[in-house]
Amino acid sequence: MSDKRDQIEKLTDAFKSIDKDNSGFIDLAELEKAFGAAFKATGKPVDEAEIKRACANIMKSVDKNKDNKITLEEYIQYYTSSSLF
Repeated sequence: MSDKRDQIEKLTDAFKSIDKDNSGFIDLAELEKAFGAAFKATGKPVDEAEIKRACANIMKSVDKNKDNKITLEEYIQYYTSSSLF
């Protein structure tokens, strides 16, 4: 399997794990829940207001058509074009 295909498969799996209602979209509530769980897993105190601010910024960056939902395509495009991967 190519590195790019492997990367897309991992991103797809991550997307599906955040899309709890299996709607094919990540909405703000799902994003906030995922971030909250990630912060709790670190054992550090969770600042709900900071999570909401961070998720709102992420939504603005990733949601290209501004429908307040992140599609799998938007998610993959964002993460493959960023310096994170």
